Amino acid sequence: MGIKSRTFDVSAHRDGGAAPEKSMRVKLTDTEKKRVEKMIREAKTMQEITRLERELNEGRIPAGAADSDRMDI
Repeated sequence: MGIKSRTFDVSAHRDGGAAPEKSMRVKLTDTEKKRVEKMIREAKTMQEITRLERELNEGRIPAGAADSDRMDI
């Protein structure tokens, strides 16, 4: 038997989805939604779609989709 530890190894849960995290929601305007949808439709690789999805899941608006009057916080 192994030795029990009282610590939690965070590195074991960094595989992109196994850690129980609370998803951040981004409020997009109608024009931003249309831009993101267009970016997804025009994506040429799965990596581009994955990048857009990851940015949205992280609570960020993808580059090129944000309204010009939106302030980054």
